[in-house]
Amino acid sequence: MTGQPAHFAGGNLAIRATLFAVSFARAVSLVLSRRGWKAPAPPNRKDTVTFSAIFDTDISDPLTQALFIETLQHSLSAGKFATFANLELNISACFKTEQEEPLLMLADYMAGAFNHAHPAAMLGLPVAPVEEVRKAVQAFTEARGANLRVVDRPFNDIHPLTGMTWES
Repeated sequence: MTGQPAHFAGGNLAIRATLFAVSFARAVSLVLSRRGWKAPAPPNRKDTVTFSAIFDTDISDPLTQALFIETLQHSLSAGKFATFANLELNISACFKTEQEEPLLMLADYMAGAFNHAHPAAMLGLPVAPVEEVRKAVQAFTEARGANLRVVDRPFNDIHPLTGMTWES
């Protein structure tokens, strides 16, 4: 015990780190499958994969950032998947704001397009022609197929990890 507060271990930061880690694990599997990787590597030689990742500064505490990267590296290299696949997985990561890395806003833009295209949307001053956005959303939805899960309900549901609503 240090007698110091452990802000990095607070519930909110732990949940964010967990959600980032789950998303990152999914991204790793998608990259490997799209690159044609075949499992497992021969027993006498490990396949090596290095990921460079930029994470949002939603995780802002430097200690939490360091623990998050260490946790990702450990789960990548010591997890059941890496052991089964005989993979050496490495990660180099940094944290940036949306202003420093605009692609971090892509999820927000996609959510905005889906909301804009929704038939029940109440648009006072649409920022783009509604029919164009609907066509773009439809094309994206068809291209993603079963890989896209659209949740068409209010965001005041109970969050599965926190047990609270988003507004709480």
